[in-house]
Amino acid sequence: AERLGVSTHAVFNALHKAGNHVKKDLTHPKSDARQREQFTNLIEDLEPELPLIYIDESGFQSDDTRFHSYSYKGTRAEGTFNWQVKNSCNAVGALIKNKLLTVSLFNCSITIEVFEGWVEHDLLPKLKEKSVLIMDNAAFHKGKRLKKLIEEAGHYLVWLPKYSPDLNLIDERYIVQGGLK
Repeated sequence: AERLGVSTHAVFNALHKAGNHVKKDLTHPKSDARQREQFTNLIEDLEPELPLIYIDESGFQSDDTRFHSYSYKGTRAEGTFNWQVKNSCNAVGALIKNKLLTVSLFNCSITIEVFEGWVEHDLLPKLKEKSVLIMDNAAFHKGKRLKKLIEEAGHYLVWLPKYSPDLNLIDERYIVQGGLK
Protein backbone atom coordinates (compact mmCIF):
# COMPACT_ATOMS: atom_id res chain seq x y z
CA ALA A 1 0.00 0.00 0.00
CA GLU A 2 2.77 2.39 0.96
CA ARG A 3 4.72 1.61 -2.22
CA LEU A 4 1.62 2.28 -4.33
CA GLY A 5 0.79 5.45 -2.44
CA VAL A 6 -2.63 4.24 -1.29
CA SER A 7 -4.11 3.23 2.03
CA THR A 8 -4.25 -0.38 3.23
CA HIS A 9 -8.04 0.01 3.20
CA ALA A 10 -7.92 0.80 -0.55
CA VAL A 11 -5.81 -2.33 -1.17
CA PHE A 12 -8.23 -4.42 0.88
CA ASN A 13 -11.21 -3.07 -1.08
CA ALA A 14 -9.50 -3.70 -4.42
CA LEU A 15 -8.66 -7.29 -3.44
CA HIS A 16 -12.21 -7.83 -2.20
CA LYS A 17 -13.70 -6.55 -5.47
CA ALA A 18 -11.36 -8.88 -7.37
CA GLY A 19 -12.85 -11.85 -5.50
CA ASN A 20 -10.12 -12.32 -2.88
CA HIS A 21 -11.81 -12.63 0.50
CA VAL A 22 -10.01 -12.82 3.81
CA LYS A 23 -11.40 -15.53 6.08
CA LYS A 24 -10.46 -16.04 9.70
CA ASP A 25 -9.16 -19.44 10.66
CA LEU A 26 -10.97 -20.46 13.83
CA THR A 27 -9.03 -23.69 14.26
CA HIS A 28 -7.55 -24.06 17.73
CA PRO A 29 -3.76 -24.55 17.69
CA LYS A 30 -4.07 -27.73 19.82
CA SER A 31 -6.65 -29.35 17.55
CA ASP A 32 -5.75 -32.53 15.68
CA ALA A 33 -6.16 -32.17 11.91
CA ARG A 34 -6.61 -35.93 11.42
CA GLN A 35 -9.39 -36.14 14.05
CA ARG A 36 -11.10 -33.09 12.55
CA GLU A 37 -11.01 -34.65 9.09
CA GLN A 38 -12.37 -37.97 10.41
CA PHE A 39 -15.19 -36.12 12.21
CA THR A 40 -16.04 -34.09 9.10
CA ASN A 41 -16.12 -37.23 6.93
CA LEU A 42 -18.33 -39.03 9.48
CA ILE A 43 -20.78 -36.11 9.57
CA GLU A 44 -20.89 -35.97 5.76
CA ASP A 45 -21.72 -39.70 5.70
CA LEU A 46 -24.38 -39.46 8.44
CA GLU A 47 -26.11 -36.25 7.36
CA PRO A 48 -28.11 -37.72 4.45
CA GLU A 49 -29.21 -40.67 6.60
CA LEU A 50 -30.04 -39.26 10.04
CA PRO A 51 -30.91 -35.90 11.62
CA LEU A 52 -27.90 -34.26 13.29
CA ILE A 53 -28.55 -32.67 16.69
CA TYR A 54 -25.86 -30.23 17.83
CA ILE A 55 -25.80 -29.63 21.59
CA ASP A 56 -24.01 -26.92 23.57
CA GLU A 57 -24.28 -24.86 26.70
CA SER A 58 -23.38 -21.32 27.66
CA GLY A 59 -23.16 -19.48 30.95
CA PHE A 60 -23.84 -15.80 31.48
CA GLN A 61 -24.47 -13.32 34.24
CA SER A 62 -27.75 -11.49 34.33
CA ASP A 63 -26.05 -8.32 35.60
CA ASP A 64 -22.96 -8.11 33.43
CA THR A 65 -20.38 -5.57 34.50
CA ARG A 66 -19.55 -2.90 31.97
CA PHE A 67 -15.86 -2.82 31.19
CA HIS A 68 -15.94 0.62 29.54
CA SER A 69 -17.18 3.87 31.03
CA TYR A 70 -17.14 7.63 30.66
CA SER A 71 -15.51 10.09 33.04
CA TYR A 72 -14.47 13.71 33.04
CA LYS A 73 -11.32 14.41 31.05
CA GLY A 74 -8.27 13.72 33.17
CA THR A 75 -10.14 11.59 35.73
CA ARG A 76 -10.33 7.84 35.97
CA ALA A 77 -13.66 6.03 35.56
CA GLU A 78 -13.99 3.61 38.47
CA GLY A 79 -16.40 0.79 39.09
CA THR A 80 -16.78 -2.35 41.12
CA PHE A 81 -16.90 -5.99 40.14
CA ASN A 82 -17.66 -9.04 42.26
CA TRP A 83 -14.85 -11.43 41.28
CA GLN A 84 -16.40 -14.25 43.34
CA VAL A 85 -19.55 -14.49 41.18
CA LYS A 86 -19.81 -17.61 39.05
CA ASN A 87 -22.17 -17.91 36.09
CA SER A 88 -25.55 -17.03 37.50
CA CYS A 89 -27.46 -18.59 34.64
CA ASN A 90 -26.65 -21.37 32.18
CA ALA A 91 -28.42 -22.19 28.95
CA VAL A 92 -28.38 -25.63 27.34
CA GLY A 93 -29.72 -26.00 23.82
CA ALA A 94 -30.01 -28.29 20.83
CA LEU A 95 -29.95 -27.32 17.17
CA ILE A 96 -31.41 -29.37 14.31
CA LYS A 97 -31.24 -28.25 10.66
CA ASN A 98 -30.08 -24.76 11.76
CA LYS A 99 -33.14 -24.30 13.99
CA LEU A 100 -33.41 -24.47 17.75
CA LEU A 101 -35.06 -27.68 18.82
CA THR A 102 -35.01 -26.90 22.52
CA VAL A 103 -33.32 -24.59 25.00
CA SER A 104 -33.47 -24.56 28.79
CA LEU A 105 -32.16 -22.11 31.38
CA PHE A 106 -30.67 -23.22 34.69
CA ASN A 107 -29.88 -21.00 37.66
CA CYS A 108 -27.12 -23.37 38.73
CA SER A 109 -23.89 -24.82 37.42
CA ILE A 110 -24.28 -27.54 34.81
CA THR A 111 -23.26 -30.83 36.37
CA ILE A 112 -23.49 -34.39 35.13
CA GLU A 113 -26.82 -34.80 36.92
CA VAL A 114 -28.28 -31.54 35.54
CA PHE A 115 -27.17 -32.34 31.99
CA GLU A 116 -28.42 -35.94 32.09
CA GLY A 117 -31.75 -34.71 33.46
CA TRP A 118 -32.04 -32.19 30.63
CA VAL A 119 -31.27 -34.87 28.02
CA GLU A 120 -33.73 -37.34 29.56
CA HIS A 121 -36.66 -35.00 30.28
CA ASP A 122 -36.34 -32.27 27.66
CA LEU A 123 -34.25 -33.33 24.65
CA LEU A 124 -35.05 -37.01 24.12
CA PRO A 125 -38.86 -36.64 24.25
CA LYS A 126 -38.61 -34.05 21.44
CA LEU A 127 -36.68 -36.32 19.08
CA LYS A 128 -39.24 -38.03 16.85
CA GLU A 129 -36.81 -40.17 14.84
CA LYS A 130 -33.46 -41.87 15.27
CA SER A 131 -30.86 -39.07 15.44
CA VAL A 132 -27.17 -38.37 15.95
CA LEU A 133 -26.41 -36.22 19.00
CA ILE A 134 -23.20 -34.21 18.64
CA MET A 135 -21.52 -32.55 21.61
CA ASP A 136 -18.16 -31.42 22.89
CA ASN A 137 -15.97 -33.19 25.43
CA ALA A 138 -17.06 -31.25 28.52
CA ALA A 139 -16.68 -33.24 31.74
CA PHE A 140 -20.43 -33.22 32.45
CA HIS A 141 -21.10 -34.83 29.06
CA LYS A 142 -19.18 -37.90 30.19
CA GLY A 143 -21.66 -39.28 32.72
CA LYS A 144 -22.02 -43.08 32.65
CA ARG A 145 -25.79 -42.82 32.44
CA LEU A 146 -25.81 -40.36 29.50
CA LYS A 147 -24.64 -42.74 26.79
CA LYS A 148 -27.05 -45.40 28.06
CA LEU A 149 -29.99 -42.94 27.99
CA ILE A 150 -29.20 -41.92 24.41
CA GLU A 151 -28.67 -45.45 23.09
CA GLU A 152 -31.76 -46.85 24.85
CA ALA A 153 -33.82 -44.13 23.15
CA GLY A 154 -32.47 -45.35 19.78
CA HIS A 155 -30.06 -42.49 19.07
CA TYR A 156 -26.33 -42.24 18.46
CA LEU A 157 -23.73 -40.13 20.26
CA VAL A 158 -20.81 -38.49 18.45
CA TRP A 159 -18.13 -36.46 20.21
CA LEU A 160 -16.57 -33.41 18.63
CA PRO A 161 -12.81 -33.67 18.21
CA LYS A 162 -10.91 -32.06 21.10
CA TYR A 163 -10.29 -28.33 20.72
CA SER A 164 -12.78 -28.06 17.84
CA PRO A 165 -15.75 -25.95 19.01
CA ASP A 166 -15.87 -24.40 15.54
CA LEU A 167 -17.24 -27.72 14.22
CA ASN A 168 -20.30 -27.45 16.50
CA LEU A 169 -23.02 -25.56 14.64
CA ILE A 170 -24.59 -24.36 17.86
CA ASP A 171 -22.71 -21.92 20.02
CA GLU A 172 -23.42 -19.08 22.44
CA ARG A 173 -25.30 -16.92 19.95
CA TYR A 174 -27.85 -19.68 19.24
CA ILE A 175 -28.55 -20.27 22.92
CA VAL A 176 -28.40 -16.76 24.33
CA GLN A 177 -29.94 -14.90 21.39
CA GLY A 178 -32.43 -17.59 20.51
CA GLY A 179 -31.68 -18.09 16.85
CA LEU A 180 -29.50 -17.58 13.85
CA LYS A 181 -28.06 -14.16 13.11
